[in-house]
Amino acid sequence: MFTGQIMTRKVFTIAPDRRVEDAFLVMLQKKIGHLPVLKGRKLIGVVSDRDLRKAVAAQGRGGKKKELTVADVMSRDLVTIRPGDEVTEAVKTILRHRVGCLPVVEDGRLKGIITKDDLLSVFSVMLRSISSTATIDVEFRDEVEDGAAVMAALRKARAPVISFSTAPRGKNGPLLCHIRLKLCPVKPIIRELEKRGVTVLEAYGDD
Repeated sequence: MFTGQIMTRKVFTIAPDRRVEDAFLVMLQKKIGHLPVLKGRKLIGVVSDRDLRKAVAAQGRGGKKKELTVADVMSRDLVTIRPGDEVTEAVKTILRHRVGCLPVVEDGRLKGIITKDDLLSVFSVMLRSISSTATIDVEFRDEVEDGAAVMAALRKARAPVISFSTAPRGKNGPLLCHIRLKLCPVKPIIRELEKRGVTVLEAYGDD
């Protein structure tokens, strides 16, 4: 499974010159905890509700009442991920950098956002379904040829397909395909895919 499949695509953002109060209001109204900060179309930071609370508390202790902007409180050390990266990589990145969210970026453009809550929801669903489904992840070098080969292999194996989805890995990278099946032996399907020249990345099933 890839980050592009689970990310939130409708991302609420804010400009760096907006007031901290404006960011608080957006988070409250939209019931979110993170706002990517865009200058034009460029991602320059991320502000969280925790950043805002810490900044306001520090301001109160300092005595001076300078009007804070988003640029004053946002995190500038960006940790991002691509839509074609695997969900497990997103988990590792969040744990490694101790961040609460990951902007999903491709070719310099913000495509979505993934939070810890998103990942917990995904893994909750995965844990519930893991006992009754099989999955196969493959790599497409040629979308048409490899796609046709996958469909032919699945038909030959009479594989009980539940879903079939793809996500790109970078601008010029391969297309990654996630196949979800009803629980079944996957080794015969893998052999058939490899015989047809399809690269299998990962597979989980009844054997």
